[in-house]
Formats: sequence, C-alpha cells, structure tokens
Amino acid sequence: MNGEQNAASKQIYNENHNANTVKPNAVDNREANQQQRTANGLRSGQMTSGEAARTNQNQAKVAQQVHNDRTANGGPLNAQQKKQVNNEQNKNSKQIHNEKHNNTAVKPPAK
Repeated sequence: MNGEQNAASKQIYNENHNANTVKPNAVDNREANQQQRTANGLRSGQMTSGEAARTNQNQAKVAQQVHNDRTANGGPLNAQQKKQVNNEQNKNSKQIHNEKHNNTAVKPPAK
C-alpha cells in the first residue's frame, strides 16, 4: 500500500514538473472581455442598443470563425489563425471604443 502511494505521488510530481503547461485560452477570454465592455457601455448609456448590436454581431462573426477554424484543425488554432483572430479582435476593440466615445449617449435604464 505504501509503495503504491509513493508511486502515485511520484507520478503526480512528475506530471506537475514536466514543463507541459496549458496557457489560458486567450481567444475566448478576450471575446468574453469585449462582450462585457459592450454590455457595460449599453448599461451606462455610452452605447445605443443599435451600436451594441453591431459590436455583438462582429464578435459573433469572430466566434464563428474561431469555431470553424478549430473544427477544421481538430482542436487548437494554428499561428496564422491566431494572428487573424487577433487582428479581428483588435478591430472589434477599436469599434467598441469608438461606439462608446462618439457622443451618442442614451439615458441609462432606471434601476
């Protein structure tokens, strides 16, 4: 029994120290962040519902692109696909910023 525990402990140690690390999914994290920025802009009145809908449509297009790329690859995105998604996310980020700061404001909903 003690030998089995030692073997299991050694295996766990080796798996934790084998230099294989999994980075957080930056693509999904960024998508969620931008959706939150849009929701905050809508909630604060910095964005109209039409502006928020446009930014959400663009985010949905990127999400579909990522899904299609992952399906085609059988899992992870390759470097070229990551670069393309990052460029699209950069465009969407600028759009969100521009929509929130274009002097088109609406009265925030009552709480």
